[in-house]
Amino acid sequence: CGISFAHLRRPGPPILRAEIADGGYRLSGTAPWVTGWGLMGQFVFGAELPDGRFLYLWSPVERSEYSDAFETPLPADTGSLAASAPLPLCTMNASATVTLALTDWFVPEAHCLAESNRETLRRSDRNGVLGATAMPMGCAAAGVRLLKETADKRGIAAVGRASEAFAEEWRTLDGELRSRSARSGEEGFFERAVQLRGRCINLATRAAHACVAACSGAANLLSHPAQRLVRESMFYAVQAQTPEVMEATLIGLQGADSAPD
Repeated sequence: CGISFAHLRRPGPPILRAEIADGGYRLSGTAPWVTGWGLMGQFVFGAELPDGRFLYLWSPVERSEYSDAFETPLPADTGSLAASAPLPLCTMNASATVTLALTDWFVPEAHCLAESNRETLRRSDRNGVLGATAMPMGCAAAGVRLLKETADKRGIAAVGRASEAFAEEWRTLDGELRSRSARSGEEGFFERAVQLRGRCINLATRAAHACVAACSGAANLLSHPAQRLVRESMFYAVQAQTPEVMEATLIGLQGADSAPD
């Protein structure tokens, strides 16, 4: 089952709207990032009601395949879904990600999984801010390994020093993450945690860039590991992004270690 609700974090008018209808809800608008299209036959959509509440609604793509799941008869007109061509992503292109246009798409009331609002989503994002650090840290670790392999292969002292420096930075940051995760109940946790999140993104980005420099022209090949790491680090820079994470990322990329006073 795929999911599509990151768009709920966007400011401004909702791009996927929910309206209360007889026996359920109707969805209209755009689901901009739907991953697994053609591979998954059902999705959970996040949509916003006119009063600002968020709904998480489960729906199959093909009604006939899931007819036994409906507890009440469907209306004659269940609306429509239209998928774009797979989006040409710079990384993780095999994810079969499309944009969906929904027009009066009907979802029975029984298939409303949860109700939320913007503040609840914001609180959840803040509480889970360190949950997305494993991916950029893994990307950075892969960068350290590639630098070490390149140093051993090419015998260039500067590459070896870079490998050691990034490895030491990774170990320090990993220790800080483990320590901070164990103190999630402390006052000021989020402010410190979001800085750590930005530093993880920054480390992955710099380590990947260092791999490109160390591997020289070969890194320009799409098949080269350094090229893969550069594109992957870019994805982690925007994954589960909130305004606070964006700010922490930008501060880190400017060379600062913490937010301004």
